[in-house]
Amino acid sequence: MSTGNGQTVSDDFSRRFEKIEPLIRDEWPAIDAGRLAQTKGDYDAVVALVAEQTKHTKTLVKKQLEELRRIAEGENGAGDLRAFRQLLERMQARSLEIAGYIKNQMMPEATQQVKKNFLVTVLLAVGFGFILGFFMRGGRRS
Repeated sequence: MSTGNGQTVSDDFSRRFEKIEPLIRDEWPAIDAGRLAQTKGDYDAVVALVAEQTKHTKTLVKKQLEELRRIAEGENGAGDLRAFRQLLERMQARSLEIAGYIKNQMMPEATQQVKKNFLVTVLLAVGFGFILGFFMRGGRRS
């Protein structure tokens, strides 16, 4: 597994282990501090140790260690907010592309079809208006 900038989770964890180790001891006081120090920040060894001593699954331990890594970095959700903003920007750009496509490609064609079949268009609009009015009134006469 890789982080966003090409580093592996293991390498990133090992580099930040000094900051993460006290958080691990606070989170899981039952973890033997000596055995934790012996891992020397090896991600897989820490995951295995915590899973073994807490009886948690390795998947759960990995998720919790990722949260502790974020706390140690001082992110506290800042990374999540950044990712959300990037997602929002991508969605906004995509919606502008779609709006441009509709405006430039589909609207002229739709306008041409309306002009070509004007009577059918008017009848459809009146029919939809009648049906909508019928449902809005509830089918009752005033």
